[in-house]
Amino acid sequence: MLVGACHSWDGKPHQYSNYNYRYRMLNAWGDSVATLGYGALQGKDGHDRDYTNNYGGTSSATPMVTGALALIQSYAMEQHHLYLNANQMHLLVMQSGYQDATLPHDDRLPMGARPNVLGALMLLDRILQAGRFHLPDDGFCGDQCALQG
Repeated sequence: MLVGACHSWDGKPHQYSNYNYRYRMLNAWGDSVATLGYGALQGKDGHDRDYTNNYGGTSSATPMVTGALALIQSYAMEQHHLYLNANQMHLLVMQSGYQDATLPHDDRLPMGARPNVLGALMLLDRILQAGRFHLPDDGFCGDQCALQG
């Protein structure tokens, strides 16, 4: 999966980010991310208080998406004894995630959805109580994919 960086305030793609990738793509914040390391976000003495809020781009978006997908996969395996492949994971996040990464004057999602972990877990529970994932024979999950019970 490819990850794009979106604005924290409106979810729209950053001008420097990846977008319009043809296959599986998701996104997360590319600005306003606090992290460990250099910086004086707290302004207090001691190396164990070094945080920065100047961390961003796909360098911040990628680990956020990765962490969300790891949580979803862990839940699927623990609660349902199910390993989600990349197509299933992408479909689940696209159906349950935040869909605000559109471009001006365009309703498409050029960067896919931003993961909503709770939404994905609730949707996964509903799907697995009613049936299973339905994917096309070639495994490509485009607009024609659907969740079916």
